[in-house]
Amino acid sequence: MTLGHAWVKTLMCLFGVLLLGTAQASEPVNLIAQQAYFKDATGQLTLAEVKQKTFTPYEGILSKGYSKEVFWIRLRLDPTRAADPAVQATQNRQSLFRPRSKPADEWVLRIRPAYLDDITLYDPLEPERGSRVTGDRHAWLASEFRSMNHGFVMPAADKPRDVWLRLQTTSTMLVGLDVYTYDDMQGLERRQEIINSVDIVLLMFLILWGVSLCISRPDKVVVAFSLMMLLSFFYATNYLGYYRIFFGDYLPVAFSDRAHSVLVMIVPAAHTLFNRRLLAEYQPKAWMMRLLLPVQYYFILGFLLYFLGYVGLALQLNLTILTVSFAWICAILLFGIDQQKNASQDYPLIPLKVIMAYYFALLIVYGILTLPALNLMAPWPVSLGRSMVHSVIAFGTLAAIVLVRGRLREQQRQRALAVANEVATLEKNKRLEQDQFFAMLTHEIRTPLTVMTYATQTALPDEQLRDHVKHGISEIDQIIERCVQADRVGQDDTPLEVGRCKAIDLVHDTLKRFPDQRIELSLTVDPNQPLRTDASLFQVVFGNLVDNALKYSPAESMVAVHVSHASRQDQAGLVFSVSNWVGPSGVPDAQKLFDKYYRASRSRNITGSGLGLYVARAFATKIGGELTHTTPNNQIVFELWMPTYMS
Repeated sequence: MTLGHAWVKTLMCLFGVLLLGTAQASEPVNLIAQQAYFKDATGQLTLAEVKQKTFTPYEGILSKGYSKEVFWIRLRLDPTRAADPAVQATQNRQSLFRPRSKPADEWVLRIRPAYLDDITLYDPLEPERGSRVTGDRHAWLASEFRSMNHGFVMPAADKPRDVWLRLQTTSTMLVGLDVYTYDDMQGLERRQEIINSVDIVLLMFLILWGVSLCISRPDKVVVAFSLMMLLSFFYATNYLGYYRIFFGDYLPVAFSDRAHSVLVMIVPAAHTLFNRRLLAEYQPKAWMMRLLLPVQYYFILGFLLYFLGYVGLALQLNLTILTVSFAWICAILLFGIDQQKNASQDYPLIPLKVIMAYYFALLIVYGILTLPALNLMAPWPVSLGRSMVHSVIAFGTLAAIVLVRGRLREQQRQRALAVANEVATLEKNKRLEQDQFFAMLTHEIRTPLTVMTYATQTALPDEQLRDHVKHGISEIDQIIERCVQADRVGQDDTPLEVGRCKAIDLVHDTLKRFPDQRIELSLTVDPNQPLRTDASLFQVVFGNLVDNALKYSPAESMVAVHVSHASRQDQAGLVFSVSNWVGPSGVPDAQKLFDKYYRASRSRNITGSGLGLYVARAFATKIGGELTHTTPNNQIVFELWMPTYMS
């Protein structure tokens, strides 16, 4: 198993534990029968005065947005709910594994979330205790019920009674209340601690995973992802109450409250940085992307408002701008990106439709989680667990995107590396071929030039001198002609000029270029046998074969040219055979005979380019023929087979 697969399996296990814990998160019977609230605009009312006011009933979670006012909540606690058959049936349908409520002498009032500042309880059964306080501005060790949430321990009763809570916070007024027996509450809190721990481990895992990706494959998107995970880790640990629990003896009492306000403004900056890095790969409109910059740098203004004392305003603006930014990102994906242009490119790696699906789903999830905090919609049960839901849905999907993107990027890098290596190899081969070409050219041209120079410096009759010069020029001309032909071989787009002609006429026209009496021509075909081919290329092929035979055969030997009928693979055709006796150069290497620039080791005293047979085979293939060679009985035989009619 590779390291990458280990990361993926670990990630899937962590998400599985979180999802399982969430699925089994149904609760025992809540002893709260009624809830009602009253808003104290002055913040100065006493309990006696508040009891005379009219309270507004509500159900579920109280959501009042960012408010400076003090809120009073009246709770009607009814112990008979635990024995109500209708309530029990509802709870049993929620989960087969729920803890069973047991009689107890104490109840626990749980208040969520953990970032609420000041909470005061007034219980008529304990008038001697007066007001009791908790919240993130109070020491955790002073809590009556020490857990990751705020809580009070109250005496149980056998009949209904009312208790009052006074709440005030600089954060959003989003409050969830539960009352259970002491044993049930302990079970719920232990389960929440386990789930929260897995949530934190998941964030730590994503941080380590992101850092490992940054080290192995540096990437701006992955760096932004790692930074976002790191800040989200600090935010989540504080949001869940870990700072109050573990650092309460070392940090100021109000540190957790202040840290929440600071982190809640820094984390969106990291999110926006990542979003901008990811979206930049899709080449969106620049002006639309620039409108995300105020979101990324809002924390500067937010800190200024915070230190000037406008804490609620700073946090409210932060959440509002962040919510609008997600909607704006969706607008960029819809209207600010050329989808056809992106579909035709290899980059970006993740298809635009996948990114659009992610951000639209994230907009819905984030709206469900944050709009209640702004008092723009009714809260959902998951509103109290924003950090966990965000980790499971948003970060989980995002991690999958980053993972797939990283793998695709690595594959793209490997392909680019392979292409680069291929280009480098081609360039190297090209340079080697150029070196071979210039070495051949300088060596082979030097021989006739040396002969001509010697002839001009020697007292020879004019006619003999003229013959030497003419022969040298002819050899140089042949070398140049072979180079031109070889260049034509590399031009794949050279068009064929196919026409109908007589085979014997092509042979005679070619042999006219060789006024040598050593050529014997024989035919076993009709002189009028037609052949449909490119006459120019055919003569190049056939002429190179004859020239090669004359050049490398013994000086007084004959070169035999024979034309006959032959069929190959049920296709009629002609064979043009050119044979000669093995000369001083010996028998050529059959494996290299048609290679570019190949010449036998003992043929260096004969002027040549090593291109003739290479050109011949290439052009033979181009015009639909087949060129082969054999060496029977101390002879070298080349056979050019041509179909009678080209397809």
